[in-house]
Amino acid sequence: MGSRPRRLLGTALFLAAALCLLSALSGGAVAADGDLYVNASENATANYDTISGAVDAAGTDDTIVVENGTYTEQVVLDKSVTLIAAHEGGATIRYAPANAAGSPTVGIPSNGATVSGFVIERVAADRDSNAPFAQGVRISGSDVTVSNNTVAGE
Repeated sequence: MGSRPRRLLGTALFLAAALCLLSALSGGAVAADGDLYVNASENATANYDTISGAVDAAGTDDTIVVENGTYTEQVVLDKSVTLIAAHEGGATIRYAPANAAGSPTVGIPSNGATVSGFVIERVAADRDSNAPFAQGVRISGSDVTVSNNTVAGE
């Protein structure tokens, strides 16, 4: 093998190793199959500990798989992604803002998004003021699929 092919091979191997190192250091590597994984447990192996973090990192048409647990956050699907609970009914998205009348637990402004298998809770801490529009799910995009979810509120 000549000197030029060896240099090209060496450069390619160096770049591949550098990309792997950068991905590992980022703490949010995407799994080999293209899915992003979320787990609220500190002992679990997952790419993200919040759903919002995974949504932010996801590309168009990526799948985000959420393990069992309670995720206390507001989730906004602002791109076409599939958000799916790994075990139907085992993952809860719970949003309890101190004062956010009209803010949904899950907002879907993007076209083509999917949400499936969750318990979605909206705790209206502002309910004493008779604030309207405490929403579990708000869909403003088109071609959206919301299936096999339980939506509850207080």
